[in-house]
Amino acid sequence: MSILRVNEFVAFPGKLDDLLECFQTIVPMIRMSDGCESCEMLVPANGKEKVVILEQWRDMKAHQAAARNINGSDFKRIVSLLDGAPSGKYYTPTAG
Repeated sequence: MSILRVNEFVAFPGKLDDLLECFQTIVPMIRMSDGCESCEMLVPANGKEKVVILEQWRDMKAHQAAARNINGSDFKRIVSLLDGAPSGKYYTPTAG
């Protein structure tokens, strides 16, 4: 069964565009990763300095393997733009 991963990133004031630019290169790499079923980048409609990456994976192991493939310098650049630590959680779809 697929799992969903919801990741939230809050940018420093005025740094949202820079953060989005970083993710413009990373999201396509995630989409091409083995086991990735979908990956979407979202921003709140209320204009807050936040990015949500919504990923659907074959399983948790596929996500964890793909996360290890992110370039260290790309990750450092993202972290330098964040106002606090990123958050992420796994979810399982339910019937309904």
